[in-house]
Amino acid sequence: MAYQLLIFVMNLNCTYINLDSAKERKKRFEKQIRHLPFTFNRDSAKTVDDVRKENLNGKLHDRGKAIFLSHLEAINNVKQDKNSWICEDDSIISRSCYKNISKLNNFSDWDIIFTDVCLGDPSQILNLFNLNRFLKRKSETTILSLKNYFFSSLNSYIINTKSKRKIIEMINSKMHKIDENLDIIIARLIREGHIKGFCFMPFLTSVNDFADKDGTHCSSIQYLLNMSRKLFFCENDLLKDDDFSQLDKYFPENDLDEQSKNMLNIQKAFLHPKLLSRLIK
Repeated sequence: MAYQLLIFVMNLNCTYINLDSAKERKKRFEKQIRHLPFTFNRDSAKTVDDVRKENLNGKLHDRGKAIFLSHLEAINNVKQDKNSWICEDDSIISRSCYKNISKLNNFSDWDIIFTDVCLGDPSQILNLFNLNRFLKRKSETTILSLKNYFFSSLNSYIINTKSKRKIIEMINSKMHKIDENLDIIIARLIREGHIKGFCFMPFLTSVNDFADKDGTHCSSIQYLLNMSRKLFFCENDLLKDDDFSQLDKYFPENDLDEQSKNMLNIQKAFLHPKLLSRLIK
């Protein structure tokens, strides 16, 4: 086992993307990786000024285009003989992630594997919650195909070195007119079967509070989706009482109609630990 971990770590190129001006994000990210067996190199993120100099076409806002270019450059820098782990600087990485991430040694036929994603379909979130809870209780991790899931995010992912050229060609085909965020494009390519995409479950990474106020989405929606990412993290200590207090401010229960309140109470019953034992009887 120790030998497998060593070989995997040696054959994984690790990069994190960080704006030159985001010094506090850089400091926090580098503090956490001191405890990991991985060496992360820093890629300087593209800025809105860089985008304007490029004079890129497309209706996506300049900040979205800057993120697009930052990830494209990071993927371009993937070494041909190594898989590459690319993170954004607001990532939280589990201290025990290396034990699970090395499972890729025995996993074949993949192009990209996410260590966490932002799930957007409430019904899929509920289904995966049960799987996540089951795996956590058994201290197990699985690798889940994303082909049938509605998701986004390029917060943390691993590129198969054999798939680098294919992925870059697909991204470059969109460069003539950038109308969508890169994570949405890649998610669609996965659902259409052009890219073989997977995700660790429970998540090996999550996001810190910087991600709640990055300004790319409506703050209340971003906050809600990030809470589900923290809930699916392999460690159970990310969500605090203050997080739920803020969520209540964004989405007050008093605003719900009677049918929604009824559904909320029914859903609580479906999540109750006594339900399964009673069904078995």
